[in-house]
Amino acid sequence: MFLYTQLLTLEQDSKVINLLHFPKTPLLPTVFKLRSRLWSKGRTFVTTPKDISQLINNLSKNKFNEVKVIYNFAPDNILSIDITIHKITNILTLAPSNSLWEPTGTYKALKKTDESLRASFESQEIFVKRNNSIYPNLLEIFIEFELGLN
Repeated sequence: MFLYTQLLTLEQDSKVINLLHFPKTPLLPTVFKLRSRLWSKGRTFVTTPKDISQLINNLSKNKFNEVKVIYNFAPDNILSIDITIHKITNILTLAPSNSLWEPTGTYKALKKTDESLRASFESQEIFVKRNNSIYPNLLEIFIEFELGLN
């Protein structure tokens, strides 16, 4: 089974990346492997930070448009509940009005998938500039789990 939820915030500075601290124990086991995909400057960068704090620290020093954080771990049961969590993925998409937003128009993507993302981000950027509006940051959370039959 999958659980999908979205969190929106109008926070327009680097504080928004603190949303990536979700999940915490007991939802997240103590042993896991972390991987991230950062979209910035017209391309995707893959990293394997040692923990989420290291990733957040690195993100706070750079401009970017989107980061995908993947928690991989052995299936883990939540104590006192018959649920087994298999995988958690968070995708944080910044608002073009956020101080960490990397402007998109100055970069050309080399891959078709990256160019598609760049064009999508650029259209959001144009909308915000034309309408002089604030756009929400979006955190998407995907949790892969199974329910016990007890």
